[in-house]
Amino acid sequence: MRTTTWLIVRQHRFGFAMLAASATAFVIGALFLVWLHFGPAADCRAASLQPNLTDQQLFDIAARCEQYALPVQLGADFIGLTGVGLPLIAALLLAAPLIAVELELGTATLAWSLARTRRSWLLPRMALVVVLTVGLGVAGGLLTDWLTADLLIRGSPWESLSNYDSRGAMIAARTFLVAAAGLFGGALLGRQMPALVVAGALAAAIGMGITIENQGINRANMVVLANDPSTGMYGESDLYIENRVQVIATGEILTWDQLPMNSDPSSPEYQATYRDVSLGIPASQAGAVVWRNVAFYTGPGVVLLLLTLVIVERRRPYLS
Repeated sequence: MRTTTWLIVRQHRFGFAMLAASATAFVIGALFLVWLHFGPAADCRAASLQPNLTDQQLFDIAARCEQYALPVQLGADFIGLTGVGLPLIAALLLAAPLIAVELELGTATLAWSLARTRRSWLLPRMALVVVLTVGLGVAGGLLTDWLTADLLIRGSPWESLSNYDSRGAMIAARTFLVAAAGLFGGALLGRQMPALVVAGALAAAIGMGITIENQGINRANMVVLANDPSTGMYGESDLYIENRVQVIATGEILTWDQLPMNSDPSSPEYQATYRDVSLGIPASQAGAVVWRNVAFYTGPGVVLLLLTLVIVERRRPYLS
């Protein structure tokens, strides 16, 4: 297994080198943000909480802390964007050429004849790419979860639906799907560039279908969100979908089109009869929503990996 892994790394060394360089830049940016947030920025926040500060002292502290606000926000945006995009790009660029390059260069004939079976040749390569890319997706998910918890909602990311579709387990699940699509595209087409294009389009199409289906499920299960007493609005951890009108006496939810003509929201009669409500999914359902989506992405990924096995076992080891 060690020899096989080393051979795969050497054969695709440029892709792995690019992945290593990207991951290094990602880690450096993350470490800088961690230092800035928990170092100088944290010192400023602590200084502003000291007792018996004069107005001038508060003004000076605020001016000193302001210089850290923009770098922290830019760093958070960089980590958030990179944490979402880097695993997906790495998965596509590593997975698509894995089989396609063997077919394109004609080395598949020799490689498959030396292996016990084509499956024994493919499985270690497939496992290595999936483990590496999903591992990067997990790392990106954990970092984006940390950003959400500490910089945005200041609570547990596992109990929040705030930006849930662009952080945490969702990143790892999408990365798995992209890696599976890349392997499938490479095995099906046998050429690297077409495999990259087709795999990216396939993963995007599946992801779009999942998003549409998930939005439909969320709308079918939305409820009236409880307002936060301190703000008068729904909680920041809830998933807001839309506003509607509720009949106070019966609790019936109406769309805006169902209101009587010429209704005046500022009139006392309207306010005594109706109230505006926010509909969505409460944060208490975060686990069910997230893991449902993870299953949506994982299922097609598993199917694509199985199809890749079938294609490799049945196709000719050269291009016509």
